[in-house]
Amino acid sequence: MSVLIKKTHLAFNEPKSDFKINEQASAAPGRPSEIYLEHTKWRKDMINGNYNICKEDVGMVPKNPDCCMPDMNNEADMLAWAGINFGAQDNLTMQHSLKKLACLSGASKLRFSGKIMGTERDYWIVCGELKQTSDTDPGCEPHGTGCNSAVFWVTDNLLHDWVQLPDVRPEHIIASR
Repeated sequence: MSVLIKKTHLAFNEPKSDFKINEQASAAPGRPSEIYLEHTKWRKDMINGNYNICKEDVGMVPKNPDCCMPDMNNEADMLAWAGINFGAQDNLTMQHSLKKLACLSGASKLRFSGKIMGTERDYWIVCGELKQTSDTDPGCEPHGTGCNSAVFWVTDNLLHDWVQLPDVRPEHIIASR
């Protein structure tokens, strides 16, 4: 502000109106209103059960997923008693995002584990159990036993896909001590 005052002495030859300034800001790509509209469309699709699965992956998705997961409204009420509140929109989005994850992953159980507030992004964490077991690396405990009894997924946006975290290896446990 002081640099502007020193340069112009608050004498503007042709001051721009707020309409012109806002018009320039709205012409920029990725403006907040476009992002909001895109996220609203994703939420609507998610509520309607349209998970936008690419054609190559449709065959891998189970037809009738059987997954046990808590009601996020009840979970949100319990968290609110503890003073933790994500808001109604995030609670609804989380419920539908968990349904999407259950459909795509084939998990038998899912539950919300927490939210990590990062410096650049926030991360949502979900814990669950997988029905099918895949081949594990030698030296790792197999899925469903020991340190790998639970599987964790993470995302930085509830409208985006979840990323499954890798299995725990012995060197991870040693590094954590």
